[in-house]
Amino acid sequence: MEKIKSLEKVLLFYVPFSPYNDDAVNTMLEECQNLSKIDEKLYCYETLRTSLVQIRSFYQPYKETLEQIIPVIADLRSIEMLNWDFNNYSKEDYKNLYISQLKLLTYDNQPSVFWSFVAVISLIGWILAIVLLIWKGLGERINKDYILVSFVLFLLFFGLWILGLYMA
Repeated sequence: MEKIKSLEKVLLFYVPFSPYNDDAVNTMLEECQNLSKIDEKLYCYETLRTSLVQIRSFYQPYKETLEQIIPVIADLRSIEMLNWDFNNYSKEDYKNLYISQLKLLTYDNQPSVFWSFVAVISLIGWILAIVLLIWKGLGERINKDYILVSFVLFLLFFGLWILGLYMA
């Protein structure tokens, strides 16, 4: 298990185009396949999966490896659930367990790029509206036009920021 933890650390320090990433993924796959106990094998595959999901940015590195191991993890989880001491599952429930585990593992909870962009831009606009209010509206002479415009921009960008955070 120490080897798996070390390989996980290599993956979590992911650097694009580094040969160490490929070596770590391939070695971890070999280690997982060589394990005999179901719980150890499941731990190994889940560690590999979570490490690969954690290094995702605007693209998913090793997507083909994830697609390869997700059915294996769903199978191992289903078998482990059938082997629990205090459960009501039988061998006939395997298919339903496998399908539910597969759905769970393939669920994509990545935030929306569009709404994340809207949240960032609206935060900048919100701050600039406050700066406009202070700089132009509240000078030596109070300018009601700038105060009104900056207040409307403030509300607009603040609302967009909240909406962007919610939708992202």
